[in-house]
Amino acid sequence: MKPGSTSFRQGLTLIELLVVIAIIAILAALILPAMNGNNTRATGTWCMINQKQIALSFMYWQDDIRDVYSWQVSTNNGGTMELIADHQAASQFQMISNLVGDPTVFICPTDKTKQAALKNRTLSNSNISYFVNVDAVQTTNGSKLILTGDRHLSADNKPVQPGLFIFTNGMKLSWTHELHGSIPDLPAGYLSFVDGHAERIAPRPPFESDVFTRQGLASARLLVP
Repeated sequence: MKPGSTSFRQGLTLIELLVVIAIIAILAALILPAMNGNNTRATGTWCMINQKQIALSFMYWQDDIRDVYSWQVSTNNGGTMELIADHQAASQFQMISNLVGDPTVFICPTDKTKQAALKNRTLSNSNISYFVNVDAVQTTNGSKLILTGDRHLSADNKPVQPGLFIFTNGMKLSWTHELHGSIPDLPAGYLSFVDGHAERIAPRPPFESDVFTRQGLASARLLVP
């Protein structure tokens, strides 16, 4: 780990990661039944919990490999940098699939077009509901830098298609109604950030643009499954 790092990942071990993930799952099992009166919100919350587990797994991998994510490391050294060119989100998620463990974590319960992989080694885009930001880096401002998010993005009022999507500042981003929203509700989505937290994003337009712009990046490459 780099000297002076302020991340909570200091001393994080695989056992600690698995314990944290287990605690999250147990809390979800206790809390979500109480939300049955609002099933849409409850199932959406699972997406947030899933992405938090994914973010923690990325953080563990990063902690073990010199404070960098796999997309910052060449495939020659066990990373996924060159795999960005295949435009497959699965190529990036595959690196942490064994840490995540349960393949259903990569699926949002409201996503009707995806299904969980039978085994982690067979993970493909058809088994993933979340995009990954391959311009994410470890930063002391991690609460603003997006790591993953629900795939149902909309750019300039058009659904973002699977593959490589490049966000640039000034672009009008929002969500479609596909996963978390039905008329007349405002569409919503869930994001995870490089500091390990996840949150529901559903303020009024242009809500998504604000979340992406506050990262301080001129552009960001997203791999959308």
